[in-house]
Amino acid sequence: MKTLTFSLFTALALLAAPGEAAPLGTAFTYQGRLTESGSTATGTYDLQFNLLDAATGGNPVGTPFVA
Repeated sequence: MKTLTFSLFTALALLAAPGEAAPLGTAFTYQGRLTESGSTATGTYDLQFNLLDAATGGNPVGTPFVA
């Protein structure tokens, strides 16, 4: 009976497991305020993203990504 239970559990887990995932897009939502010299920024801006190895005082990991 234990073998049947394990086999049934395994079969259900495999059926519930996601197949191939779709690729993610590059869009994101920004919630905040972008200012330039104290005024609300208007127009198109390039954003630069940096990955650091610590929450504060971290060192860069890789190169910056500009979007």
